[in-house]
Amino acid sequence: NCFAAVRISITLYSENWASLVSVSVPLLGAQISLEFFQRRPRPWPLPVEAVAWERWILFLDIFKANSYDDLARMRVSVAESVGEIVLQVCSSINRHQYLPKMPTKTELSNVFDSNLPDCQPYLFKVCRAPIRPESAPPTGFTGMRRYIRDLMIN
Repeated sequence: NCFAAVRISITLYSENWASLVSVSVPLLGAQISLEFFQRRPRPWPLPVEAVAWERWILFLDIFKANSYDDLARMRVSVAESVGEIVLQVCSSINRHQYLPKMPTKTELSNVFDSNLPDCQPYLFKVCRAPIRPESAPPTGFTGMRRYIRDLMIN
């Protein structure tokens, strides 16, 4: 299985954007990830495991605008940039190195979503998470699982 974590950053070349960001207050950072996964059966008492074979991560800084005009300009600029990045991801994802090997007929539902009658896209999920959470760090099993997952991403 090929697993690649791609970090995408928004680069804006607009001088207006740079001036808006310099006077705005960053509230928090967030990441949005698009994960393509495959279902893997496990022994009886354990549930089916969803194993990501491709993950695209978009990091965002969220700012507080000082005025409505600043907000309107930031919204337009960010929408254009995110739209360009989505198109880049869509064109890149069609390359053979980003696709899993074709499953056998009995395993099709482990790779493709067969709930739609017209098309069968790869199984995917969109996740979001704050980068700088205000709460205390996770503890116990959940914290260890996130730590291992983050190690595999980086």
